[in-house]
Amino acid sequence: MPDEKLASRSLKTALAVALLGLGWTLAAARPDWCWGWLIGAGIGLSSLWSLLWVVPRLVGPGSKRGKFWLGALAVIKLPVYLTLLYYTMTSHSVNPVAVAAGVGVVPGVILLKVLGFMLVETLNNAPMRRN
Repeated sequence: MPDEKLASRSLKTALAVALLGLGWTLAAARPDWCWGWLIGAGIGLSSLWSLLWVVPRLVGPGSKRGKFWLGALAVIKLPVYLTLLYYTMTSHSVNPVAVAAGVGVVPGVILLKVLGFMLVETLNNAPMRRN
């Protein structure tokens, strides 16, 4: 797939979908779903953001201590994620299904963008048929 900006476009689209989902859960007056969606989408978006912004700056050319800081970031992120997930799965004020749906926003957006690109390419390359 020749789209170099797919990841950054996916981050923006996933953020928009996460905000729309947050608005939907607020409109439905379900605070447990709202917190779950917010936490799940935050986990997914922060993971993609760290892949897009943090990793290239730490491992890029001329970075001598980048590997150390990348490892330190991984060691810091893991307990934060585990604490958030433990809280969401044991708390009665957060819906675990909404957390899973929120985390799935980023992979879902990437999947739909790739499938849409493939569909457009297939339609553009298909021969025209006349009836």
